[in-house]
Amino acid sequence: MMSKNLIYVRHGKKDGENIAKDALAAITKSGIPMVNDLCTGQKIRIHDGTEYDRTRQTVKAYEVFLVGIQENDGVDCEIVGYIPADPRLGNKALFDEWTANPDVTADATTRNWYRAFEDYNPMFITRVQLGALAALRDIFAQAEDGDLILSVGHTPMIEWSAFACDPYENISRDLKLAELTGFIFTEELGEITVTGFIEAEI
Repeated sequence: MMSKNLIYVRHGKKDGENIAKDALAAITKSGIPMVNDLCTGQKIRIHDGTEYDRTRQTVKAYEVFLVGIQENDGVDCEIVGYIPADPRLGNKALFDEWTANPDVTADATTRNWYRAFEDYNPMFITRVQLGALAALRDIFAQAEDGDLILSVGHTPMIEWSAFACDPYENISRDLKLAELTGFIFTEELGEITVTGFIEAEI
């Protein structure tokens, strides 16, 4: 039985609600260094992320890099399809709820969102994770065995999704993802696990 893999990274550097022009130019020119080699030889499906434009801006810039439209030779891969955005992985109503309590927001700034809600409202974590896992299952369902899916999302949604697939806490719950970092999720026989970490370029 073959598996399906999902590379799920945080969007690029913002300028307001959108991705900064210099960040988009860098992705278009050089890709995402820790992801580029993973795409070589793969059949790739592009997932459009969330309801926010910045996820699509990031993944579309990376698609330009992959196919080599502008300043590079591209990557030896095949883009075989597209999967529409899923608001369960990021939407205004959810993020407004996330930041509604200023005490929690202050605590999250000092520690992180997971630790803050762990103390304040752990059921919120569970609810968000259940929605995220349902979205990930739907994404995998729209791919074929052997496909590599590329998606762009937000912190802390990506971390919370990874934590939900990590019952033995191998991933630090104190993690805060930087731009263009994230995880590799693998779906096999209906089970989703975290099988890799996309680190920042050193």
